Amino acid sequence: MIDLAKTKISVVVPTHFRPGYLRKTLEAILAQTYSKELFEVLVVGFDKDKSMAGVEKYFKNMGIKFYRISSPFVDKKRNFGISKAKFDIVAFTDDDCLPEKQWLAEIAKLFERKKEIAGVEGFTWNDNKALYCHAPENKTGNRFLACNYAFKKSILNEIGGFDEDYHLNYREDTDLVFKMLEKGYKIEFSQNAKVFHPPLKQKLRAPLRDLIGIRSDVLLFKKFPKLYRQRFGWLCRGLFKLSIFAWAALAAIAWGIMNEIFVVSLTAILAVAFVKIFVEKKGRKGNVAEWISFVFFSYFRDLVFPFFIAFYWVTVRAHKRG
Repeated sequence: MIDLAKTKISVVVPTHFRPGYLRKTLEAILAQTYSKELFEVLVVGFDKDKSMAGVEKYFKNMGIKFYRISSPFVDKKRNFGISKAKFDIVAFTDDDCLPEKQWLAEIAKLFERKKEIAGVEGFTWNDNKALYCHAPENKTGNRFLACNYAFKKSILNEIGGFDEDYHLNYREDTDLVFKMLEKGYKIEFSQNAKVFHPPLKQKLRAPLRDLIGIRSDVLLFKKFPKLYRQRFGWLCRGLFKLSIFAWAALAAIAWGIMNEIFVVSLTAILAVAFVKIFVEKKGRKGNVAEWISFVFFSYFRDLVFPFFIAFYWVTVRAHKRG
C-alpha cells in the first residue's frame, strides 16, 4: 500500500496574457482527486500582464498563490516558482493545458514507488488535426515537456533550475532534464499522469518561427552534444533534410527557366507542394489559403535555414552548466 500522504506537491504554472486558458487550467488542477491538503498551486506571470487580475479575483479564497515578476520569459517564471515552492516535489504545467483528475495522484504514486528517481514525465496528448494549430505530444516518454513533468525540489536547486538563456519556451525544458541525466539522475515516464494540450491556433507565417527556434537547438547541442544526438540525432536533422530538398528544387526551377524547359520547373514546383502537403504535414486539414501560405512560408524557411544555423552556430555561446 502506497502512502500518498507523504508526498506533497507544489504545482507551478507560468502564464502570459492568456486569462481564458489560465482559468480552465486552474479549474482542472483544483478538480484533482488528490487531497487539496497535499498540494499548492503557484501562478507566476509578467507584471505588465493586467489580464491576471480577473483570474486572481475569480479564484480568490481558493488557496492559489499569484505572483508577478518583471520578466516575460517562461524560464524565469518557472525558476521563481521553484524558489517559492514549499513542498519537496515541484510539478509543472502550462497555462494552456488541462491536467486530468488523476494527474497529481499518479505523479505521487511513482515518486513513492521509486524513491530513487529525480523526476516524472507524464503522458501529454492532443486531438489536433488542423494545419495551423499547434500542440506538443509525449505519448512514449523522452520528450521532456514542461507542460507535464515533476521533480524533487532539492535536485532542481542542485542543478540551478532552468537555464534562463533560452527564453523562447523551446528546449529549456529539455535542458533541465539533460542536466539531471548528465549527473546520473533517473527520470521515469508515467503513462497515467495525463495532461491534455488543447491545439492553439497559429498565424499563417508560423513556419518562420522555426528559424528563431534554431538558436535553442544550437545552444542545447553545444551544451549536451552526446545527449542531444542520443535523443534527436544530428543537429536540426529535420530542417537540414528539408533545406537540402528546397535548394535542389530551386536549382531545378532555375535550370528549367534558363533552358526554357518549363516542364522541369513545373515538376520541381509540384514536388515542393507534394512534400509539404503529403509528407511534412500529412493528415492535417486546412483550407486553400492556409495550404498556399504554408507551402510558401515553409519553403522560404527551408531556403534560409542554412544562413540562420550558421549565424547561431557562430554567435551562440554555451555557458558553464549548473
